[in-house]
Amino acid sequence: MVVPYVVKSIETPDGTIKMLRQPKIIKRVLKYETAKKMRRILRRSLEESTPRALIQGINVSGKTGTAQKPTKGGYSKIESKHIVSMIGFAPSEDPMLVSVITIDEPKRQGPSLGPWGGIWAAPIFKETIEKILTNVEGVEKLAMSNEVPSFIGRGKREAIMIANNKNVKIKIYGSGFVQKQNPLPGKEYKFNEEIVLFLEPGF
Repeated sequence: MVVPYVVKSIETPDGTIKMLRQPKIIKRVLKYETAKKMRRILRRSLEESTPRALIQGINVSGKTGTAQKPTKGGYSKIESKHIVSMIGFAPSEDPMLVSVITIDEPKRQGPSLGPWGGIWAAPIFKETIEKILTNVEGVEKLAMSNEVPSFIGRGKREAIMIANNKNVKIKIYGSGFVQKQNPLPGKEYKFNEEIVLFLEPGF
């Protein structure tokens, strides 16, 4: 849980930063193990029942939804009066992107298919995530990011994996899960800077 804000920074035309706001973390909402388990459950949900959302070479997690539209006295019995949706994220192990797809009364063409989120919203989710992750310019921008990554709530092994992927240095104190880190997530990362992680059992 973080304190929400709208403006991240204010810069003058010559590039001088007049104001720069840093995220303020209040507390962790879900236990790390709970979040990890949910990522795994949502990945298996797609693998077993939503093939149209799967991306070759990338693990994705998510869930589809199908809802009848309300009408006077209940819900519409007309098949076209549905809202279908899908929300998902990728990669499953270290989420970078989240996509929410909602289609109001999908117009079916060709063979008659039911009004299901897995039929209509899932392919759009797949195409959206695929295009972003395979966009060379987008990948380069992510690779050049100079912000300190968040290690909060991560176990020792996962913290080391993130550090290797982000090409940053870390120093670990204690065992269990990361409770604090210095510098804080979102701060500017200086080349070869050491990020200190403080771990404690449980969360």
